[in-house]
Amino acid sequence: MIALNLALIALVPLYGITGFASTSLGLRTGYEMYIAVAIYGLNLGSVQSYSRTLFASLVPPGRQSEMFALYELSDKGSSWLGPLVVAVIAQSSGVLRYGFIYVLFMLLVPIAMLYFVDVQGGREQAMHYDGGWYSGNLKAAAGGEAGVKVRPAPGLGAEAWGIAAAGTAGASTIPAMK
Repeated sequence: MIALNLALIALVPLYGITGFASTSLGLRTGYEMYIAVAIYGLNLGSVQSYSRTLFASLVPPGRQSEMFALYELSDKGSSWLGPLVVAVIAQSSGVLRYGFIYVLFMLLVPIAMLYFVDVQGGREQAMHYDGGWYSGNLKAAAGGEAGVKVRPAPGLGAEAWGIAAAGTAGASTIPAMK
C-alpha cells in the first residue's frame, strides 16, 4: 500500500516535468497546483502512517524506543536535505522544474526498494531477536533442543550456522551457548 501511495504522489512531479514539453500544462496554473496539492496531501498522511506501521511490525519486542528514536532522527533529522537539493538544482540551472526530476527519482527509488522487503520474514526475525542473539526453534540446525540460544564463533560464515553449502552432504552443527 505504501508503494501505491508513493506512486500517486509521484504523479505530481511527473506532471510538473510535462511542463518542459508543453506551454499550457505542467503546473503552470493555479487550478493545477490545487489538484497537485490535493493528490499530495491525500497520500502523504497514508505514506507516513503505513511507514510507521510497517516499521513497528519489523522492530523486535522491547526495542521500540531505541528503534523509533533512530527512525525519527533519520526521518525528521534529514528533512532539510530534499529542499536543499532542489534549491541547489534550481539555483544552478535557473529552472525550478529540474527539481521535479530529483523529486520523482526520490519517490521511484523507494517504490523499487519496497519490492525487495520481505515483511513476513522480517516480522519472524523480529519476534526471535533477543538482545543481539537469535533464538527460537533451531533444533534442526543446532542438533539440540528448541529454544537454545546459539551464536557462531566470530568470523565464521554460513557453516557455523549449520547451513549446508550447495552440493555438500550435510551441515555442521552450531555449538550451543550457555
